[in-house]
Amino acid sequence: MKSLVPGKAIRPPELSNSVSICPMRTMPLFMALFVMVLLLFPITGTAADDYRPMSAIEVYYHSKNHEQIIRNLSKANDPDSTVEDLLIAGELYYKRRVVDVDLGAGLSFKLNSKTPDKDALRYFERAAKKSQSPGLQLRIGQIYLRTREVIVGSIPTGEEWLTKAANQGHTEAEYQLGMFYQNTGWTRVDHQKTLHWLKRAANKNHTKALFQLGQMYLEGSGVATDEGQARRYYQQAASNGHTLAMRMLGDSYRYGTFTKEDPVAAFDWYTRLAESGDSQAQVDIGLMYAAGEGTARDYSAARKWMTAASQSKNPPMDAFFYLGMLQEQGHGGPQDLSGAVKSYQQAKKKGDLRAYAALGMMHMQGRGVEKDHTKSFELLSEPAKSGIAPAQYGLALLYFSGAGVDKNVTYALDWFEKAGAQGHPDALMALGEIYRVGEEVPGDLVASAKWHQQGAERGHSHSQLIMGIFYENGTGVPKNFTRSYMWFHIAGAYGSEQASRARDRLAKQLTPAQLNEAQQMSTEWLNSHRR
Repeated sequence: MKSLVPGKAIRPPELSNSVSICPMRTMPLFMALFVMVLLLFPITGTAADDYRPMSAIEVYYHSKNHEQIIRNLSKANDPDSTVEDLLIAGELYYKRRVVDVDLGAGLSFKLNSKTPDKDALRYFERAAKKSQSPGLQLRIGQIYLRTREVIVGSIPTGEEWLTKAANQGHTEAEYQLGMFYQNTGWTRVDHQKTLHWLKRAANKNHTKALFQLGQMYLEGSGVATDEGQARRYYQQAASNGHTLAMRMLGDSYRYGTFTKEDPVAAFDWYTRLAESGDSQAQVDIGLMYAAGEGTARDYSAARKWMTAASQSKNPPMDAFFYLGMLQEQGHGGPQDLSGAVKSYQQAKKKGDLRAYAALGMMHMQGRGVEKDHTKSFELLSEPAKSGIAPAQYGLALLYFSGAGVDKNVTYALDWFEKAGAQGHPDALMALGEIYRVGEEVPGDLVASAKWHQQGAERGHSHSQLIMGIFYENGTGVPKNFTRSYMWFHIAGAYGSEQASRARDRLAKQLTPAQLNEAQQMSTEWLNSHRR
């Protein structure tokens, strides 16, 4: 080892054409080299049975002596070089893709090699001859495959090295080899070999292999489609913390894609994913709490998870919109109109048209913002044209009243019907009332009953009250006291005192059999339409 003479650069033998370090005093030079290693070498320090790149902190604890690193670099080209020497040199070349690195304090590092991958492989392959480490064999195979456009013949050579490692039972190599045979960018697809190597890795609980096998069985890729087998592999991968497997299981149990619908199981997987920090899963369980889906309804928990999602590093726009709804409606906490406006504005910035509609309605009503019908019209127009039902309903109200736009009943009816076709309860109720009152259009009680019936089915309590009246009097529909009682009872359950009084009055006119039937119909409807 050359002595460290101030003012002279250190040039390890046979590396002198590649590496140059600016002169510094002795100890700063040691530190510069050490910093260089920390920044550039994810290495192992010994010829261990299973090679793996080391983290910077491991390098620190391993390299008690900075001079030792310099000796390793110096000896890399000697016939008696150790595996450690060769690994350090290999990592030096492989990790240096940028020619110049400024280490600060006037220090710099320069690599002149025009073929760093080839130079790295030269050292790694020499190390592999001295050590049969499957981890090192895997490393070499990966480099060959990553440099397929640079090194001629790299794909079969990479396959050869991966196979050596896999044949020694290296789990990651087994997985990588399985994926190699599935990737048309590397080789011809060989489903049999893919399945063989992935199963070997999966049998050792390799998370990515488990997930990949789940994909193969779900899609029927190289194997017969088997949803049960896919589910088992996904569950194993998800239990190991594979986030996409958790997502697929949650979605499947929620929507019944490759499992039976099971809201409780869906809620469980979404919760695990949400607790790991997945912001979309936080939105999902927030919605499930709000709907009482797979768990007891809990608006407070819904608001908590929506808040967490909105404050995450990459918040989904859904998080802002649904948080705004909870704040606006006062669910899960105090009503916060200014907070709702801010949340909707965040969602609007992300392009959520539902937020445009929500803000448009708030400007129409002057809730949390200044009442401004012109602004409301501007905000509602684009989402209405894009099919957002609340925006269509809001635009219909503006055209019907002539607020912020020239009054146009024809346009209003058209927008009400567009919203009603999507089941918007307020739009359906509005159409029923327009035809019942008959001021802006000729009265049509049959049409009124049709629209109010749809509004009642969608849970609008006023339409339910009106249908109770219509069935009692035979207005627009055949007279039917049993159905009249049913709708009065349902509207009363939703808070209409007028409907409750009408129900009690009508009950005295029903026979016991009719009353029993009406009560049973009411109970069945309420159970199937729980809010």
